[in-house]
Amino acid sequence: MPDSTEGIYQMQETPKGSAIWDLASQNRDIVENNVFWEIRGGGEAKFWDENWQQRGKMSRIQKIQNIQDKIGDNHIYVKDYWKENELDGIWRKWTKPEEWGIEIDQEQQETFMKEVESRKVKARTGRDIIRWGKSTKGSFTVKEAYYLTDQQEVTEGNQDWKGIWGKN
Repeated sequence: MPDSTEGIYQMQETPKGSAIWDLASQNRDIVENNVFWEIRGGGEAKFWDENWQQRGKMSRIQKIQNIQDKIGDNHIYVKDYWKENELDGIWRKWTKPEEWGIEIDQEQQETFMKEVESRKVKARTGRDIIRWGKSTKGSFTVKEAYYLTDQQEVTEGNQDWKGIWGKN
């Protein structure tokens, strides 16, 4: 008779260390792809290298990748790219690339502005908040984590997972 504890997520003692850490490491991609910053004051989330407002990393957009190199280390955080105390209704207003004092071609400027304007940021203060998932609430739910894990396992073709958890 098979051991009822066998399965894809069975914790096993490993020579590497903690079984919980090993299990968490197996699901790192799910966490990295579904965690994002909700922008408040804009001082914690890195503009280019982190997922913010559920829109992914700015550095992933090919047409504007070299802008970051031209800017250098002067503009790191989200707040470095908006106009302080200028609002468009209740939303932050973004600085335009031509205001930065560096050469950027017209297509890059348009792509950049289109992307940042799609990332609406309310004029708020306080620390940026780390959120989870695709829902508008941004709160962790077991249901969504299960769904995301289920999608990963199905794409990896694990027959045990499909047999146990798959829908009839």
